Amino acid sequence: MKKNKKKCSKCKQYHSLKKFNKSVQSKDGKGSYCKECSAAYQKESRKRKYQANPALELLKKSCEAAFRRSQPEYVKDGYAHVTTSYMSAKEFWSDLWNDDDFRECWIKQSMIFENSGIYKDRPTLDRVDSMKGYEKVNLQVLPYWKNVTDGASRECEVYVIKDLRLNDKMNYSRIGEAKEDLIRRYHIPINVLNQVDHGSIIDAGNGIGLLIQTIKGELKTDVECKYRMIWNLARTILDIERDEEIITEKTQLQLGVSGIQIKKMIEQQY
Repeated sequence: MKKNKKKCSKCKQYHSLKKFNKSVQSKDGKGSYCKECSAAYQKESRKRKYQANPALELLKKSCEAAFRRSQPEYVKDGYAHVTTSYMSAKEFWSDLWNDDDFRECWIKQSMIFENSGIYKDRPTLDRVDSMKGYEKVNLQVLPYWKNVTDGASRECEVYVIKDLRLNDKMNYSRIGEAKEDLIRRYHIPINVLNQVDHGSIIDAGNGIGLLIQTIKGELKTDVECKYRMIWNLARTILDIERDEEIITEKTQLQLGVSGIQIKKMIEQQY
């Protein structure tokens, strides 16, 4: 071995030690392949595995991504606080792959994707109930295009809040339509409009806030306190005979809430 250098077992070239990944199995603490050769080897290895069983490899990737989204530190809108009882991604995909019905559906969609070569045909994990987590009883196989379309096709309402007061309400037949209109109206990036049913007021600038919720959706509760609700209460005692106030008591109540949802009051006639 040359000083501060090592020979790569793959390309047979000498490189500085910085060009090798760490390895606890070798005496010098460095891998036998340089980083470039190691990356090429891993890429080729993944390719071979995929060619041997495309459906299984696609399922592994989907489960690994879903497992990451189920972790407490994941905060991306639309997936934050989604849970799973699986302890690892491997346990996740193994359980699904060993389910005959699920495996059959996944392989069928994987074959469609392989034959078309179009990304929108890729099989995806879809939560049947978006309010529940990644559990086998709550999962179904959908092509990527349908998963995305179904999520964006729900009816929704957008409440416009100005100077902390409800200013207007707009109804849309689907979430996708709402996002397109809000981008045009307020010139805001689409990524800030992903907080549907999160109870979060989106800052649209100029003192305007937007609250987006689906018609039949439920508020995605959060342990974090987002807003503080304040009630000013007054109790007045009247002297009926004299028709005058005896005493007025004023109190203020405050409560931290994780989100806001506006619901209609249904009037009942008797």
